[in-house]
Amino acid sequence: RLLKELYISSPDEIRLEDIAMLNGVQVREGGLAGADARLVRMGSHGIIRISDKIRELGRKRFAMAHELGHWKLHQSASQLYDCSEQDMINYTGSPMEVEANTFASELLMPSMMFRPACRKGDPSLDLIRSLADEFCTSLTSTAVRYVEEAKETCIVVFSEQGKVKWWKGKDGYDASTWIDAKQQIHPDSAAWECLKDGVAVTLLQKVPKTCWFQNLREYRRFEAYEQAMQLGYYPIIVSLIWILE
Repeated sequence: RLLKELYISSPDEIRLEDIAMLNGVQVREGGLAGADARLVRMGSHGIIRISDKIRELGRKRFAMAHELGHWKLHQSASQLYDCSEQDMINYTGSPMEVEANTFASELLMPSMMFRPACRKGDPSLDLIRSLADEFCTSLTSTAVRYVEEAKETCIVVFSEQGKVKWWKGKDGYDASTWIDAKQQIHPDSAAWECLKDGVAVTLLQKVPKTCWFQNLREYRRFEAYEQAMQLGYYPIIVSLIWILE
């Protein structure tokens, strides 16, 4: 509704500082201890402060959009929000943080623009990176949005120190293939190449489905293809898993 009210029709028109100002909110960047972003509400006016420690423009924009989500959705809940990096990747915890993340994803990557763009080719991290460039978003938020909007069934997995940290799949996908929390990275996975061999980005490759889905029901028949990469400055490996029934 907000995008329609402002007649926004392309990614380059989603200028968050302007959108915030039109809604009575100033955006500032500066020192911020213990949080990536903070929203302070004062009646019909507010201030969003973004930590100057965030390096990537895409992450900064998601933090702004997340706080705008609190501003638009949670007026009666609190006058102050301190949001960490964990809050902004949380799709299973606090309902208000989940709502703010969903708002941010839809504001930055609206379905009417993002869905056609993510269906231009087969699933790959290369496609996700090009989408992140086009929409000026972080690789993490773009990957999460991609698995929601792609016509193929995909799961994105984020692992750290050899264990699954968190993952996101297409909404409504059969729970029998879900990945166990904190399971070890399997030696036959593409993520293992990044972890042990130092490969920055692997090729998309067929992997044994039991690499990731260790509690499969016997009747499930599908093939799993995986591409993995190191996530920028962070000790995190991103795996895109494409499931072909």
